[in-house]
Amino acid sequence: MILSQFISLNANYQKFKKLIKKFSDSDRKRVIEAFEFAKKMHRGQERDEKIPYIIHPVRAANILMGERGIYDPEMIQAALLHDVVEDTPVKIAEIGMRYGREVKRLVAGVTRVKDRESKMQKFRKTMGTDYRTRMVKCADVLDNVRSWPLTPNKYKLPRWNHEVREMYLTLADSTDEYIANQIRKLIDSKKYKEMMIE
Repeated sequence: MILSQFISLNANYQKFKKLIKKFSDSDRKRVIEAFEFAKKMHRGQERDEKIPYIIHPVRAANILMGERGIYDPEMIQAALLHDVVEDTPVKIAEIGMRYGREVKRLVAGVTRVKDRESKMQKFRKTMGTDYRTRMVKCADVLDNVRSWPLTPNKYKLPRWNHEVREMYLTLADSTDEYIANQIRKLIDSKKYKEMMIE
């Protein structure tokens, strides 16, 4: 995807709408409801690259559907909702009430309780979860890595790079060869290595 499309909410949402046509009417409705809720909760929030935050969970969902062929409505809902509990006032119990026990479990599986868990502690827990949870996290990580060149906060890149190499590449290697290869290709590229020493 070219840069203008990568950072465009409309372009990513249009792709999302096209992909979810493969769902049944009832599953598509559930997925759209999760998108609308995530969009509402993330309203006013921006990514480091100064774009609406909701673009990230939409791209993560699109990775699962468009790049991995995963049309599991609960996984797609979880991808859309994966940062809602960490970054908005929504509690995990509300996710369960709105979207059911399994979506709640998947979202909880990728949500770090910031005042109680280090990133390493959460990574170890995620490594011990099932394939569905790990795939949602892998899609999240791949989209984050793809967005690194756009961040104005270059001082964060060495830390992010270390976390991906020490934790999330291991997660991807144990979960999905395609995503692991995509992450490795980026972080080992000349462009990414040069970003780390600017």
